Amino acid sequence: MNNAIIDVHAHFQPKTLNGFMERFNRATLVPEVPWTDSAEHVEERVRLMDDAGVRMQILSPGTAHYFKDVGNSRTAAQVLNDSFALFTARFPSKFAAYISLPLPHIEASLRELERVASVPGMVGVTVHCSILDRSIAGSEFDPIYEELNRRATILFLHPCRNGICSALINDYQLAESVGTSIEDSLAVIHMIVRRIPQRFPNIRIIVPHLGGMLPMILNRLDNQLPKAHPTLAEPPSVSARRFWYDTVSHGSRAALRCACDALGSERLLPGSDYPFLLLHQPYRNAFTYIETSASSQQDVARILQENAQNLFGRLLVS
Repeated sequence: MNNAIIDVHAHFQPKTLNGFMERFNRATLVPEVPWTDSAEHVEERVRLMDDAGVRMQILSPGTAHYFKDVGNSRTAAQVLNDSFALFTARFPSKFAAYISLPLPHIEASLRELERVASVPGMVGVTVHCSILDRSIAGSEFDPIYEELNRRATILFLHPCRNGICSALINDYQLAESVGTSIEDSLAVIHMIVRRIPQRFPNIRIIVPHLGGMLPMILNRLDNQLPKAHPTLAEPPSVSARRFWYDTVSHGSRAALRCACDALGSERLLPGSDYPFLLLHQPYRNAFTYIETSASSQQDVARILQENAQNLFGRLLVS
């Protein structure tokens, strides 16, 4: 495997962020995995990347950092963005990052985007699949989409692990094992219902985890969603293929083949969910499973090398 892979789904938790979040008992401490900016964690991350043939990781926070209070939300976003900018400046050929926004606060988010968008190494925006338990497709967020569309921004989605606010998930402690996949799927379906891909066509939206259950229900959506939403611009399966999807699936060959068939290999991007899958498999397995799962070498080349380069290429340091 040559060093051509761009890992579009990798997490990074700077110590300054945990220091801020500790004030609210919301620090995300996962001592079992190497994901901070400590020297030993950075060294281990780079070693694993080189071993896996990964040229670059595009970094995002692993959890949502939104607050009802605009000041706290703004501070969390600034701590994240400034930490990520400093880190990517240290390793410009190894790391880029997504911008975090102080949502749900619209004006503060637009100002933070303006402040950080031109910083080298910041190559897109990340938003979680819901914002303080509100759908990201809600009309109140249209000003954010309008600005992202104007800038032709790459938008990376990520679950927030709230179990879609459902007791049927959370009471059974299924928020991570099941709820995250439903979050991914619902985020896309909400966006389809609100016609976000058509209204904001310049935004390149990346959905994690192969879109959750989406690849398996496109026919059902085509048959049944228009009855509830008769103003859809096109069949949901067509809208779904306007998104991109990363390949994080815990190494499931069946899931990857399903996504290739349903969404097209040209819409799939390599991702690892670093470092969380290290709890279950070696880092390089996030990519080697693609080589043994895709139906053709053309699909392997598209997914591992071509698609992310085409999407991010002009934004990344060579």
